Amino acid sequence: MAIDDRDMKNLIENMDLYLELIKIDLPELREENRKASSNLQQLVIESRKVTNLGKILVELKEIFQDIQKRLSEHESQVKRIELIANSSDTLKNRLNIIYALIFGALVGYTINILPI
Repeated sequence: MAIDDRDMKNLIENMDLYLELIKIDLPELREENRKASSNLQQLVIESRKVTNLGKILVELKEIFQDIQKRLSEHESQVKRIELIANSSDTLKNRLNIIYALIFGALVGYTINILPI
């Protein structure tokens, strides 16, 4: 399978034609490559922004969970304080009843002692 001179000439002409077409298309290809590279850089920048936003969201979620935990603790403390206040009121009422009974007993005793 030998290549004769005519086939070789055709091959060289085709290669020259192909080279000329590449030279014509090369500036457009470079421009497309530059645009694609620029777009890729933009995508990388946007990806980093999204990653940073994701990290911020995770941090905010942790902060929110801490706030909820502290709020729950404060609510339980408020309930304890309310219970203490209610029991304090109950004790005051009972003490007032005891004072009234003692006062009533003293008044009754004093009335019995005084000659009428």
